[in-house]
Amino acid sequence: MVDYNNIDLSICIPVYNGENTIETAINSALCISGCSFEILISDNCSEDNTKKIINHFTKINKGVVIGHFNKENLGFARNFKKCIELARGKYIFFIGADDYLMAKNINLLVEYLNKNNNVSIVTSNFVLFKKDYNEITRKAIYLNNKEKRFSKGEDALVNWLFYATLGSIGGYLFRKVAIISVLSKIPDETIVPQMYLGGILATNYDVAHVPFFTFAQRLSDDTTQLANRQYQSLDVVHDIFDLIHSISMKVNNKFLERTLVRQHCSGIINNIISYRVFGSFTVFIKLQKIILMENGLIRSILNIKYIAFVFASILIPKEVLKKLLQYFRNSKEGCFKKLLELIIAKE
Repeated sequence: MVDYNNIDLSICIPVYNGENTIETAINSALCISGCSFEILISDNCSEDNTKKIINHFTKINKGVVIGHFNKENLGFARNFKKCIELARGKYIFFIGADDYLMAKNINLLVEYLNKNNNVSIVTSNFVLFKKDYNEITRKAIYLNNKEKRFSKGEDALVNWLFYATLGSIGGYLFRKVAIISVLSKIPDETIVPQMYLGGILATNYDVAHVPFFTFAQRLSDDTTQLANRQYQSLDVVHDIFDLIHSISMKVNNKFLERTLVRQHCSGIINNIISYRVFGSFTVFIKLQKIILMENGLIRSILNIKYIAFVFASILIPKEVLKKLLQYFRNSKEGCFKKLLELIIAKE
């Protein structure tokens, strides 16, 4: 019999209006075996049938599926933090309400943390799909698909933070005890609380990566999906710069700050076309000013990818860019490679 006061693992699912997908997400998590677990769902005042679906699962899976219903919409970050507060598990793993947990591999992460007491968080790989989680469109593989451990501080921050799974809501397992006392350091208004989580843990504890696939992430072209909505403003860009500055102030290391800023700028450059497709032209122009200021004028203009993406975003019609982005999201080839092929073909 499971002792619900001593649970190994909490699968946390923050949700808002997830009636079309959350059943699949919950069922995928119910396939976990080999450790005691709970599935904690924190509903953020959904306006559809999400609450009804959650209640159905809590009744037939008493003590395993836990439903929490916020009295008001807390926003994504506060709901993310609410999940951590309510979780009863020693370890926590997040998935989105439209994602699919690859339950067989979750135990591998649990075993890793059990064997490595000084590691606070372990990241993994994941796959992406459009409609059917059985039809994988692309694999997201990190850190050369190798098992690696990074020492707390500069090693973890420079070699892991921007190269691991943390751009997604899932794909990482962490110790609740390592974060609960500093949970307030994650800003309430950010839409990338997982980046703050990673930054805080990497500053204070060893971190690791293992080359397993642990969940499938649904990737939509819908502008209402959180993953796409971030490109409609510069909030995420500024959030991560704030995180970098706060980390560098704590460790008092200007070289570290400069390195992280450049890594962040590299990530922004990789997503320039997404900002043009899902955001306004005004946001796109402001983004270029930020890149040139933070990354440096010379470094930026010598970056072939940056120049190609900027000119493509200006010269190619938005609908064509959207198709290019869809091609990238549904293939193993990179967007940059396909863009160069299109340019050469025109010439």
